[in-house]
Amino acid sequence: MHQSIVSLFQTGKPLQIIGVPNALFAKMAEEVGFQALYLSGASLSANAFAYPDLGLLSLETLLDEAARLVGATTLPLLVDIDNGWDHPLLLEVAQEEFSRLGGVAALQIEDQAGVKRCGHREGIQLVSPEEMCERISILKKGSFEVVARTDAFQQEGIEKTIQRCHLYGEAGADLFFVEAVPSLEVVHQLKRALKKPLLLNLTEFGKTPTFSKEEMAKAGVEALLYPLTLSRVLWGEGKRFLEQFQKESSQKFVLEKMMNREELYQLLDYERFEKIVDRITP
Repeated sequence: MHQSIVSLFQTGKPLQIIGVPNALFAKMAEEVGFQALYLSGASLSANAFAYPDLGLLSLETLLDEAARLVGATTLPLLVDIDNGWDHPLLLEVAQEEFSRLGGVAALQIEDQAGVKRCGHREGIQLVSPEEMCERISILKKGSFEVVARTDAFQQEGIEKTIQRCHLYGEAGADLFFVEAVPSLEVVHQLKRALKKPLLLNLTEFGKTPTFSKEEMAKAGVEALLYPLTLSRVLWGEGKRFLEQFQKESSQKFVLEKMMNREELYQLLDYERFEKIVDRITP
């Protein structure tokens, strides 16, 4: 079993949880010093299938990707399962399968209803607090922590968001994820009111400002989530490279930006695998 997410929290030092698009980048994140990883539904939808973030991923797809990520590193993994397919039976199966998989530190469940949407879009519909508490209770049977995400702020305001969080905590949630927080003032309100740790989503180009680690430390926030930061860099740089490469006569103009062969082999532990091949090759 990998270390829990909550056990990594330190006073005055928010935990940075980085979203990774695949197992290779998970290894890179561990190598450079990140302590926790995130499997984002939005990232997997876009990177693997070129789908939007509308809850289109199956349980099997999430399980397969989670297995690859926990197999590639020793870091705890938080897995985004959206709204649990808005179905208690599927959620029961999910908690059993993720428990059987092992190595997943936490599952994230949200209180959206029906076809889920990106939390920074309009048109979001919520389930009742009671139905969300049922979702949390189902997941609490598993061998992982439960992150309760609420999308209530845009629809119901700060007071009802706090009320929901209190109920979710009573149902067993280990930490709260309040989506689309619009200001530092709201962050402080949440921290004063909530009795369990707060995870803040610092995704780019949405309704939440790009707060610094220092600001969040002063506010007492325990964990910071960067679900698409790495992917957005790869997408932006990748598109610019393709536009330029299509005009060039060779790839020489970009060689200095590449990970070279030796660096890749080191990251992949190539020599260890090669020695195994040498032992079994006649």
